[in-house]
Amino acid sequence: MIAAADSIVIGYSAPHPVRAALIHWFKQHYPNIPVVAPRFKSAESFPEADGGTVRNVAGLNPAADLVYPS
Repeated sequence: MIAAADSIVIGYSAPHPVRAALIHWFKQHYPNIPVVAPRFKSAESFPEADGGTVRNVAGLNPAADLVYPS
Protein backbone atom coordinates (compact mmCIF):
# COMPACT_ATOMS: atom_id res chain seq x y z
CA MET A 1 0.00 0.00 0.00
CA ILE A 2 2.78 2.48 0.87
CA ALA A 3 4.59 1.73 -2.40
CA ALA A 4 1.59 3.21 -4.25
CA ALA A 5 1.95 6.58 -2.47
CA ASP A 6 3.06 9.66 -4.42
CA SER A 7 4.73 11.20 -1.37
CA ILE A 8 5.05 10.81 2.40
CA VAL A 9 4.44 13.73 4.78
CA ILE A 10 5.88 13.50 8.29
CA GLY A 11 3.97 15.89 10.58
CA TYR A 12 5.55 18.02 13.29
CA SER A 13 3.58 16.89 16.35
CA ALA A 14 6.09 14.18 17.30
CA PRO A 15 9.50 14.99 18.83
CA HIS A 16 12.36 15.67 16.41
CA PRO A 17 14.14 12.32 17.03
CA VAL A 18 10.96 10.38 16.23
CA ARG A 19 10.38 12.34 13.02
CA ALA A 20 14.04 11.91 11.99
CA ALA A 21 13.74 8.14 12.57
CA LEU A 22 10.54 7.99 10.48
CA ILE A 23 12.17 9.88 7.63
CA HIS A 24 15.18 7.55 7.77
CA TRP A 25 12.95 4.46 7.77
CA PHE A 26 10.90 5.63 4.79
CA LYS A 27 14.03 6.59 2.80
CA GLN A 28 15.57 3.18 3.52
CA HIS A 29 12.48 1.17 2.60
CA TYR A 30 10.94 3.39 -0.11
CA PRO A 31 13.80 5.44 -1.61
CA ASN A 32 11.81 6.48 -4.69
CA ILE A 33 8.95 8.09 -2.74
CA PRO A 34 9.62 11.74 -1.78
CA VAL A 35 9.46 12.43 1.97
CA VAL A 36 8.37 15.90 3.06
CA ALA A 37 8.90 17.01 6.67
CA PRO A 38 7.28 20.24 7.88
CA ARG A 39 9.57 21.84 10.45
CA PHE A 40 8.07 23.30 13.62
CA LYS A 41 10.85 25.88 13.81
CA SER A 42 13.51 26.97 11.35
CA ALA A 43 16.34 25.58 13.50
CA GLU A 44 15.16 22.01 12.89
CA SER A 45 16.95 20.06 10.21
CA PHE A 46 16.02 16.89 8.35
CA PRO A 47 18.83 16.28 5.84
CA GLU A 48 17.30 13.01 4.59
CA ALA A 49 13.95 14.64 3.74
CA ASP A 50 13.29 15.63 0.15
CA GLY A 51 11.64 18.88 1.20
CA GLY A 52 9.77 20.65 3.94
CA THR A 53 8.33 23.86 5.24
CA VAL A 54 8.75 26.06 8.25
CA ARG A 55 5.65 26.68 10.37
CA ASN A 56 3.98 29.88 9.20
CA VAL A 57 4.03 32.89 11.52
CA ALA A 58 0.71 34.75 11.76
CA GLY A 59 0.35 37.31 9.00
CA LEU A 60 3.00 35.86 6.70
CA ASN A 61 2.38 34.18 3.40
CA PRO A 62 2.61 30.36 3.83
CA ALA A 63 4.02 30.02 0.31
CA ALA A 64 6.95 32.20 1.35
CA ASP A 65 7.88 29.63 4.00
CA LEU A 66 8.63 26.82 1.55
CA VAL A 67 12.10 25.37 2.02
CA TYR A 68 13.83 23.49 -0.75
CA PRO A 69 16.85 21.31 0.01
CA SER A 70 20.09 22.32 -1.64
